[in-house]
Amino acid sequence: MAQTRPEPDPMTPAPPRFLPLTADRLRRRFILVVSRDAVMERREARLQEIGLTAVAREAERSRPALARILDSTMAECIEQAARDAVAAMLRETGLASIGPARIETLSAPPEHDLVLRAEIATLPEISPPDPTGLRLERLVAAPSAAEVEDELHALARRRGAWQPLPPGAGAGAEDRLVCDVAATLLPARNAIPQPGILGARPGAPGRLPDEWTFGDNGAGLVTEVLAIEPAANPPHIRLRVQGTTTQEGQSYVIFHLPGAIPARPESSWVGSVALRPVGAPRGLRGSKLRLESQDSSAEGRLRRKDAALLAAGDGGFTRCYVSETFADAETAFLRMPLLFDHAAGTVDFCCDIGAPRLVEGLDLGEQGPLPLPALSGQAQLLGAGAADPAGLSAHLQGMKAGETREVTLRLPGGMADRALTGREARFVVRARAVLRRVLPPLDDALAQASGFAGLAALRGGIEARLADRATQLQRRQLRQAALHALLAEAGEIPLPEEAVAAETAAIWAGFAAAAAARGEAPDRVAAMALAAQRLRIGLLVAALARRHGLAPDAVALRAAATALGPGAAEAAVQARALEDTVVAFLLSRAQVTDRPASLAELMAAAEG
Repeated sequence: MAQTRPEPDPMTPAPPRFLPLTADRLRRRFILVVSRDAVMERREARLQEIGLTAVAREAERSRPALARILDSTMAECIEQAARDAVAAMLRETGLASIGPARIETLSAPPEHDLVLRAEIATLPEISPPDPTGLRLERLVAAPSAAEVEDELHALARRRGAWQPLPPGAGAGAEDRLVCDVAATLLPARNAIPQPGILGARPGAPGRLPDEWTFGDNGAGLVTEVLAIEPAANPPHIRLRVQGTTTQEGQSYVIFHLPGAIPARPESSWVGSVALRPVGAPRGLRGSKLRLESQDSSAEGRLRRKDAALLAAGDGGFTRCYVSETFADAETAFLRMPLLFDHAAGTVDFCCDIGAPRLVEGLDLGEQGPLPLPALSGQAQLLGAGAADPAGLSAHLQGMKAGETREVTLRLPGGMADRALTGREARFVVRARAVLRRVLPPLDDALAQASGFAGLAALRGGIEARLADRATQLQRRQLRQAALHALLAEAGEIPLPEEAVAAETAAIWAGFAAAAAARGEAPDRVAAMALAAQRLRIGLLVAALARRHGLAPDAVALRAAATALGPGAAEAAVQARALEDTVVAFLLSRAQVTDRPASLAELMAAAEG
């Protein structure tokens, strides 16, 4: 017996409708329609939840507070209906949105249906290249006699014994300096060139402190320096801002001249100012302290961070802070303005302003040096492998036993306490002894100490280990070659910026940690390029798997879990196993030729 579709309930609001518009490869656009009745029904349910019956609403309609509740409830229901409509459209179309949809309201209840224009970013659909057209080069490396000897000498260095040098001998770069270190964190250097109130004069307008400037973006406001208090704590000026404006706007005080504060990419800064409101302000909607980076022109804005300012409850000064790490490679300068937001009409407010500070790294507001126990104590510096997070070793060559040396340096990134990055510290280093590694001879005794019968057997063991390492590197190099050839054959694959931003955020911690391990600052542009490459490879792998019906088996899943290590997310294991399966498929179809190479060349290619 044929089944019939039930007739729709005429009392039930119609579900959302959508109409696809013209789309490109990266963005899909739709018109969504939610019936007026559906939104009004949602609103009625919401009002009943908060206890506003129809009778109460009618009786109290004229009350402003109730009117605001009714308006906000309608806005809340329209917003929720819009989100639900987009979610329903995504479910029905099977699309995956990259980030939230961009929604524009074309019409809304209570007069009309809710009509929306929605745009979502999506990853493109691609057609993968034919694997038989791929040409790959497999690097073949056999350990050379020179590479075996290098490994043998490295073994001797590891087996070497540290012995003290005679008095008066200076420490070389490869020696080990046994020493006592006393580390002190120096007071933070305020980058504001003129943080006091030098040059200020009372009057209308009076004069702001040297290098301070006021601006109102053409609003027509005037300033008056009511008082200067150089002996107060903190020293400050009392500034009045007044006038009448035709529209809402913003005025500001900047505590330094353009381009006065240089900054490095990836540097972290803390800005602050002491602020105290005076009297009852008129037309002032709020204030905030801003920290922003600028490019080498000292005019182009790169990134900004705002912090709202709150007045102290006791009428005293509040020190307000804003902090940010500026990752942009173009960062060259910083700017720190104090901003006042005002409404249209009469503006009249007064405040005390003083002691602006801008500090690279951690700002503890300390007045004197602070001990750094984590960087103090007995240490062994210089030489490969020495634990030297502060970078002291470069300043200690030539020291002799009994000598004391004082070093002041800026603490680098990559330290355990990242808040100390960029701060200056003083180190007093007292050398106890200078040690030099004495290497054992390359003979049978060295071989026997390493578990081999003699020197010839040791060389054979080293050669076998290098050969095994070359085999592992060759697998990684061929995998990299297959994926890069696939990318090259596929050509340009456009990506939505939302997807690249999300992938960059996902890999940033690992990317930055790898850069720190190399002693480098992480490059966000390079991270974005890597993120885009990963996304393109993922799209090609998925497209090949769909076209050729590929799926990882249990063996591939176990191998992927082992490669990723304990604690890897199931989704990550599935993705790695699918990529392994597709790479194996590519290698079985591609044209592969061998080329002799050194171990160093093979290692570089495997890492690429």
